[in-house]
Amino acid sequence: MKQGVGGHVQIFVGILLFNVNEDGKCQGRFDFFCVDIDAAKGLAQQLNII
Repeated sequence: MKQGVGGHVQIFVGILLFNVNEDGKCQGRFDFFCVDIDAAKGLAQQLNII
């Protein structure tokens, strides 16, 4: 999982760009925003997005 300064923002943007597939692998040209799917879901739940 790529994370550093603004890691949560990267995860959030990754969700918005649909940049993760079901295996949590990177896809598309926005690989800078690659996220771990479980971490993304966890963050989304914390933010009451889903």
